Amino acid sequence: MSEQKPKIYALVGASEFNDQHFLANYNNNAFYKVIAIDAGFEHLKKINVVPDIAIGDFDSLGYVPEGDFRVMQYPVDKDKTDLELAIEEAISDKPQCIMIYGILGKRLDHEISAIQMLSRVADFRIGVFAIGLEQSAVVINGPSEFGLKAVGNDKTLSIFALTDVVGGLDSKGLKWPYVNTTLSSVMSLGISNEIIENDMKIKVQHGKILIVFATDHLKE
Repeated sequence: MSEQKPKIYALVGASEFNDQHFLANYNNNAFYKVIAIDAGFEHLKKINVVPDIAIGDFDSLGYVPEGDFRVMQYPVDKDKTDLELAIEEAISDKPQCIMIYGILGKRLDHEISAIQMLSRVADFRIGVFAIGLEQSAVVINGPSEFGLKAVGNDKTLSIFALTDVVGGLDSKGLKWPYVNTTLSSVMSLGISNEIIENDMKIKVQHGKILIVFATDHLKE
């Protein structure tokens, strides 16, 4: 019996789009469903990918998309961002992982909001990544472990506490290792570490962390 693939949702926003990484996964049938978030629909249109769902108020897109897919239109005046609405839709289907494209690289306020949304997804024990052109991020909710096969030239890796205190932080394969380290949201201890082993691992026992690293490491 073949091993069942994990249920991975791909969400595509309107900011900088790593179409190369997206297509590598899409062509490998890695995605269970694809959701276009407002003007993220244009990113998909340019690479001839039809989403399963298009969601948003579509003020940025400038029109309501039509086609052989589900359209979920919301009013412009609302209390949730289009990204939050798309994440809620994905979470409702209980995926194992959500990979979000097009939410990094343009507006700082949108990036901060996006990080908040990543943190929310992690509360549901769902793997969640933000995929950018040069850098990507993942949120780890302890107790949990994250590993990378370091294949890129940029070995920089940074860790940020998303809760007031993070406890029991351990690492393998970093230049400055963590051994049962405590990290807080008001300290810079996790910034600009370096990957020195191909098989890098980070474990956290309590709290949530945001790990930022070069997107190249996600190619394998």
